[in-house]
Amino acid sequence: MADDRLQQRVREFWKRVGSPDFAYDTAPEATKTQARCDSVSESSCSHEADFDVTIAIDRLSASGLEETELRTKYLDAGVPVIVTGAVDDWKAYQHWDYRFFQQQYGHLSVFVDIGNGERQKVKLEEYINFVEAYPDNLQALAGSSLYKPGCEEVPYLRLWHVEEQCPELREEYEIPGWFDDYFEKLPKKFRPYPTPHWVFIGPQDAHTPLHLDPWCTHAWFAQLQ
Repeated sequence: MADDRLQQRVREFWKRVGSPDFAYDTAPEATKTQARCDSVSESSCSHEADFDVTIAIDRLSASGLEETELRTKYLDAGVPVIVTGAVDDWKAYQHWDYRFFQQQYGHLSVFVDIGNGERQKVKLEEYINFVEAYPDNLQALAGSSLYKPGCEEVPYLRLWHVEEQCPELREEYEIPGWFDDYFEKLPKKFRPYPTPHWVFIGPQDAHTPLHLDPWCTHAWFAQLQ
């Protein structure tokens, strides 16, 4: 019975990540230490840092990249790295842009971070209109519910479980062979659901504060634009 309860809590936690009702109090016990770290990290990043946090990040070409080098020098060592040319063959790379999502999926409802820990439900088309106008055409945003003059945080669509609403898009990208999905190594009953494959869409200045990911995992991101 205890095992079943833990399984249910784990599934509820992963389903709520990215949803409007996700909060620290909903996290399983195993994530609470991490959540406290998030709280400290985000509060410490909410004002201008008084020290230099700039670091040089290596850039490697996917062409001829050796998996052993990537693993030992970067993945296993916890060192960030940028790999160029890794997604050139993706269908997503060819046509995932603002216009594509607006025309094909603009009718979908999504939850956008609007600052101060709040999320707002809007149509994807409305959010993309905001992204394309910000920050160069603020007059066009005067009637937008997303535009809040004086707010330091830019509305940001992040942690969108795109495969729940658009499962066909899973066929348009491939997970690079250099990365193992350790969630697949867990017993099926403890794996996250839905699978944490997320899309992030944001305008200039959108960002996520310094933080630890749930259960101290690490992730790879493919930047298309």
